[in-house]
Amino acid sequence: MIRATVRRASKSPEPITPSGGAPRGREYPRRACFFSRRDFYPRGDAGDRQARCARTRSMLAGNYAEQSTVLLKAGRKGAALRSIERSIQLEEGLLALDARAVPVRISLADYQGRGATIHESMGQWSAATTEWSRAVVLWDTLGGEGYLRAPDLQEESAHAQGAGQQSARMNAPAGSENSQAAGFL
Repeated sequence: MIRATVRRASKSPEPITPSGGAPRGREYPRRACFFSRRDFYPRGDAGDRQARCARTRSMLAGNYAEQSTVLLKAGRKGAALRSIERSIQLEEGLLALDARAVPVRISLADYQGRGATIHESMGQWSAATTEWSRAVVLWDTLGGEGYLRAPDLQEESAHAQGAGQQSARMNAPAGSENSQAAGFL
């Protein structure tokens, strides 16, 4: 680990050590103790930076999704909708980078379900049905690939399917009973 005490630059060329104390052994000129940030981070190619950027965007999307939940509970439905739409937008951007990324697809399905819930709370049944159907497609794809072994993921998938059918029933015209819910997907 590199340790250096950063001092004010003086005009005197007195040597200091990396620890900032009296010289013992090798001496360093004062300018050598000023490190830039890039000296402390590994120098990788653009792929490393892109991966760090993707993780940051994924965490930001999660923060927006949680914010939308809090806003919905506070009764600020419009703000919750904007927040979840931003979250979905960020996750879709990550999905464009790697269409087979399982964590991104799971998060996106979850965020689309949250978006559908917000649309339902606003009485926008058509938009809710669309969001649920997108979430169900992702959950079904993940299940078909064998990634829904965990009980909580299976529960989320089943909830999305059931909520989507209920939303489709609410969106159906008055005389059509369950015609649209039967053909939900």
